[in-house]
Amino acid sequence: MALRFHDRTSSKRRFERYLDERRQALASKDKDPKSPAHQIRHGRGFGKLLLAFFSLLSGYRGTIIAILIVLTFGRFLSLAVPASTKFVIDYVLLGQPIPPRFTQYVPLPTEPHQLLILLAISVLAISTLSTFVHLWARWQATRATQRLKVKVRRLLFEHAARLPLHKIHEIKSGGASSLLREDAGGVGDLVFNLLFNPWRAIVQLLGGLAVLLWVDYRLLVGCLLLLPVVYWNHQLWVRKIRP
Repeated sequence: MALRFHDRTSSKRRFERYLDERRQALASKDKDPKSPAHQIRHGRGFGKLLLAFFSLLSGYRGTIIAILIVLTFGRFLSLAVPASTKFVIDYVLLGQPIPPRFTQYVPLPTEPHQLLILLAISVLAISTLSTFVHLWARWQATRATQRLKVKVRRLLFEHAARLPLHKIHEIKSGGASSLLREDAGGVGDLVFNLLFNPWRAIVQLLGGLAVLLWVDYRLLVGCLLLLPVVYWNHQLWVRKIRP
């Protein structure tokens, strides 16, 4: 006896019907200005949350600005390694004469062997300095992150201490207190996720493009042609695969 599966009674159809009903319910709640869903969607946009985050940085703004400046300096120092390839290829391997604009400020040896040794020592020294600068900036960013976590948790505790007892009991009995504590600590992680890491990536990208332009403009053109492919791959991962 063959079994028959009807689409109208399948779990897939029931799940699709449940999603449709949920979308309609959310849409009706979103239209109501007094509903929490409407206030969350329309009352706390990215701009307001960003301004609220910057307001929490009061007392740490000078430190954050100094960290970003030092980080920028360290990222530019790290570009000495790819920039030195032009000197190695043009003036060491190919033996071309060094332009006067380089020798009028810093005396450079004319022998390719001596020039290669000088470049190796210079790149090693600059790379070491760049590493120390990056470690200092990361250490200061970590300190600012931990201090911001303590500040936000203190503000949360002061706010919770003024709540009525039944509200505190509801938060505690539902297990939301630990979630609030973890969310308060997550605000401090925005120092890295919103400021430190994006700024480092932007400086690295712009500096890398500048080095490619200085070495050979054709390398820059090829890199720019690959950017749409990288962007499309990133959007495919974020919007299609990762959810």
